[in-house]
Amino acid sequence: MVLQIDLSEQNTKLVKTIYLVDKEQKYYGLVGIRPSNVMNIASIKETKANGTNVEIYFNLDGAKKWADFTKQNIGKSIAIIIDDQVYAIPLINGEIKQGIAWITGLNNETIAKNISESLNMSIPK
Repeated sequence: MVLQIDLSEQNTKLVKTIYLVDKEQKYYGLVGIRPSNVMNIASIKETKANGTNVEIYFNLDGAKKWADFTKQNIGKSIAIIIDDQVYAIPLINGEIKQGIAWITGLNNETIAKNISESLNMSIPK
C-alpha cells in the first residue's frame, strides 16, 4: 500500500520526531506542521538541562513574544523543532508570563544536556 499526501495546498511540511514512536522502538514519527517561526535563537537568553528536560529562558523581547503567543493559542499545540527535528509537541494550557519554556520527557539526560549545550552555543552574544 502507498500513502500519498498532498501538502502543497496547506503550506504543510513534514518533520521527523527525534523519538521513536512504536513499542518495538523501530520507527520515528512524521509530524505535519504549518511553519510559522514563532520564536528563534535570538529570543533565548540561556538554557539549562534539568534531568530529561531542557529549560529555556527567554530574554525580555522573547519573554513578551512567548507570553503573547501562548495567550493567543491556549488549547492549541506547538511543535518545538530544532535542526528540523520535532522534540516535543506540548499543548498550551495558558499564558506563560514567566519567560520560560520547557522541552520535557526526553529519552535520557544526555540528550537534554546536548540540546541545552547546542542551543547555548548558538545564542548570539
